[in-house]
Amino acid sequence: MRTLSVGVIGAGDIARKVHLPVLLSMPDVRVRWIYDTALDRSRSVGRAFGIPALGPCEPADLPECDAILIAIPVGVRNAYYDVLEPRATGVLTEKPFAVSSDEHRALSLRFEPYRLACGYMRRFYTSTKLLKELIARRQFGCLRRIRVSEGNRSTGSRVDRSYLDDVRQSAMGGILSELGCHSLDLALFITGAQAYDVRTCEFVLDGKVDRKISACITLRESEHLPSSGVILDYCVSWLDRQANSIELEFEHCTAWTAVSPGGDVYMGEREKPSTWIRLVPTVSAARTANQAFYLQWRSFLDGLVSRSESEISARSALLSTSLIQGLYAHGRCHA
Repeated sequence: MRTLSVGVIGAGDIARKVHLPVLLSMPDVRVRWIYDTALDRSRSVGRAFGIPALGPCEPADLPECDAILIAIPVGVRNAYYDVLEPRATGVLTEKPFAVSSDEHRALSLRFEPYRLACGYMRRFYTSTKLLKELIARRQFGCLRRIRVSEGNRSTGSRVDRSYLDDVRQSAMGGILSELGCHSLDLALFITGAQAYDVRTCEFVLDGKVDRKISACITLRESEHLPSSGVILDYCVSWLDRQANSIELEFEHCTAWTAVSPGGDVYMGEREKPSTWIRLVPTVSAARTANQAFYLQWRSFLDGLVSRSESEISARSALLSTSLIQGLYAHGRCHA
């Protein structure tokens, strides 16, 4: 078994709480180093996990690895891409991948498809696989509508996410690019849609940071959807409690699941629990966040070794970036 070396850029919550525990559990992976411009933080994380923490250095000074995790804000990544492109290194970046579809496309063209990935780990949930199968098989008729709502009133200190309030770092904004991108990508992924139309979109802003978004979107151009497309009713919020679910309305029934990784898929009438039927998945996938991150890394690293495009390739997420950009543009135009 070939051992792959991985370097980590960014020592924030996502690297510390999920990526590092997952990577260190993989027998064919060696985490070679961790780097963060906040040196105290990277040294603290390095000591906790027994990983060398790099001292002050320029991007060009980063030691070579088979793969690199980029877990820093989207607005400060370009210098690292410039260095990693000619090295033939694999790069997995945390979402959001880019601030515009033009930037996303240009960056994707600089790397072979198997070398560049974006961390949309919800694609590996068991519920995601099942919903995708229901849409493709049309056992309950054509899909008519999708409803997604996610979020809760946020009272946390957000100490590790202060970059969201700094447009120089986040480059995009708040909840849509930080949390909402996951469910948008999920809707595109399970339907196979290749195009969209933003019908309506409303933001609640706190300065320049979006705290809530409500939108109505048509997803279209998929062999699994009607020629007219399907409506996606979409809401994510840090201001109030949402249903935290994704619901698919078919011709003959409704299916739904929680947005959490362990959510079961049910069918029936949501307002009548006596009608609910829990569906048994036909495939085994992730039922915890750590499992989803593991499968994400497995897909990417296996693709890197075989030089085949992974399920989370940056190229496969281009429409997700375009849709986020389109929602921001529509919201500004109608503010």
